[in-house]
Parts: sequence; structure tokens; C-alpha cells
Amino acid sequence: MRVCTFNVNSIRSRLEIVQNLVKEYNIDVLCMQEIKVENEKFPLIDGDFECVIHGQKKLHGVATCSRYPIEKYEKGFDGELSEPRFIYTLINSVHIINIMHLLVIITEIGLSIKSIFIINFSSG
Repeated sequence: MRVCTFNVNSIRSRLEIVQNLVKEYNIDVLCMQEIKVENEKFPLIDGDFECVIHGQKKLHGVATCSRYPIEKYEKGFDGELSEPRFIYTLINSVHIINIMHLLVIITEIGLSIKSIFIINFSSG
């Protein structure tokens, strides 16, 4: 399974680049950040892709698109659905987390920090 991640900084502005990337490198799963578009206006990447989209107008947004069936997905962190920065998917028995960046949120009750740690490993 070929997985690619790409901070597109507006999917509508980079659609042709994304479509060419998917075809040229035969991408199976594409995780995009900063899509900057509402869910219902997300463009067709490729007819073979199923997409989970967590977007909003002009800001942020993430999308995970897959040639394999998406078995399960969750959008956003608890209580933070207004900030579309996170999608979890289960694809072909592989857990994929698509996150835009570190979130630091100051609320009336304190500070909330979410970060991600990625382990680089090989199956060799």
C-alpha cells in the first residue's frame, strides 16, 4: 500500500498537481492537510478514491482518500470539531492518523496541548 501525505494549502488551487501525483506515483492512500474547503465542495481526486473529509471554508481542513475501502473513521478531537485538523482512518487493517499540526488551545479551564510522535521503523 503506497501512502502519501501532502500539505496542499488549498485543494482547489492544487487539484491538478494532486491528480498528477496520484497517477504518476500510483498512490493508494492520500492524506491531505490545509484543504481549505467545505466538505460538500471537496473536488473529485480520482474516481477510484473514497474520501473522508473534515473541512471548512478558507481555513485548515484535512482529507484522507483511499483506493481501498475505509473500514472505520473518526473526525476531530472530542469537543474540537469546529477546528478540522484531525482524521483517523482504518484502511486495509492499517491505522492512519492524518493531523494538520500541533494544537495549543487555551480555554477558561486551562491549556490543552495535542501533539504527535511518529516512529520511523522498517520491517527489515
